[in-house]
Amino acid sequence: MSGAVIRTIEINGATYTSKFSFMTMRLADEVLPGGLEGESGGVSRLSALFWASLQSKHRISRDASDNLVDELGLDAFRAFMEEAMTAYKGPAVSADEGNAKPEKDKTKAS
Repeated sequence: MSGAVIRTIEINGATYTSKFSFMTMRLADEVLPGGLEGESGGVSRLSALFWASLQSKHRISRDASDNLVDELGLDAFRAFMEEAMTAYKGPAVSADEGNAKPEKDKTKAS
């Protein structure tokens, strides 16, 4: 995980700043039943994360942030969130990649 990631997005002529950070994760975790790791569905999780990412610059309600998603469109919203979360958390590593043994340096003489 890297440091905080800040992204801006324009929705209907207004620019919104989203900050993806530990605070964002904590705020989202607090509003979801069972937290981010709980059984809340993908849409609820995305809604909470987007709302939380706006709070450092835009003190808006969760309903208002959901309305922004509707104005932006679901495909554009998902692309925005996917890019921002990947930038914050880093690319996903499969179980096989995470457990791979490093290859021996074949340039050294035996």
